[in-house]
Amino acid sequence: SKIIYNGTEVRLDNGSKTPKFRGQSVLCVGSLIKLKNVQVLIQAMDILNNSKLLTGINLYIAGEGSYRSKLEQTVRKSSSKVSIHLLGNQSNIGGLLNECDVFVHPSYEEGFGIAVAEAMHAEKPIIVSNAGALPELIDNEISGLIVDPHKAEEWANAMVKILENPTIAKSYAKKAKEKAERDFSVEKYTTSYERFYQNLFQI
Repeated sequence: SKIIYNGTEVRLDNGSKTPKFRGQSVLCVGSLIKLKNVQVLIQAMDILNNSKLLTGINLYIAGEGSYRSKLEQTVRKSSSKVSIHLLGNQSNIGGLLNECDVFVHPSYEEGFGIAVAEAMHAEKPIIVSNAGALPELIDNEISGLIVDPHKAEEWANAMVKILENPTIAKSYAKKAKEKAERDFSVEKYTTSYERFYQNLFQI
């Protein structure tokens, strides 16, 4: 068997209206369904708010899905509800990526994670779950951080590590972009398929 990773490219700001992020900003992009595990980010925000580990942080969640009403209920009960923003579907993901300080992907099941690859191309520091194929995208403590998808404390601590250490954040982002350009480009994707079929026909 051979693994051929999906390819993508930089999500450009298309000029569409995008919300202006406040303070230090964490962005999550994805369908609002249970396995995307957005609820752990809300729990992490409460940990940060209650412990005063980090102040002035805002969580922005772009996407829609069947779990939205459940998440809205969770946010209403949250001690950090004023800092959590459910943006709904957004047409300008490139603009959102430009706005954010950290990109997070908390899914506990993931075949690849194209949104993560796009954030890597955008040169953002990234936190992902130790689940599915996500650890194949990010090298822990090199191009981002990998944490337990179900432990809110780990998400909170990872946010603190990146947001309070600009040098580390910049290094993670740079390495993430380098890896995306090397392994997750459209050119690499198409070339890998061409070589695969060429080798197959020679057998």
